[in-house]
Amino acid sequence: MWVGLIDQAIADLKRREAEREEGQRRRPPPPEWTIEHALGGPHLLIAVHTGDCWLLHHAKRMRAVDRDTARQALADGVEACGFCRPDTALGMID
Repeated sequence: MWVGLIDQAIADLKRREAEREEGQRRRPPPPEWTIEHALGGPHLLIAVHTGDCWLLHHAKRMRAVDRDTARQALADGVEACGFCRPDTALGMID
């Protein structure tokens, strides 16, 4: 009886691990660039971030953008994140 319970527990653990790995494999890659916007809407831009900025885990109002949009936002005066420095990554400053 105990052997059957242990075998079932092992099988369940293996199944859960396989499901977790499949979820990791299917997860879309992070965006290259993101723009943080204010509570008032996506047209009120706060800062440009790289896609792997650690602040993205804490911010709720972000949208993914392409390289040109990120460069244009910085050129238009949107602040660059002080942690991930997208302006440096985009080659806009040294």
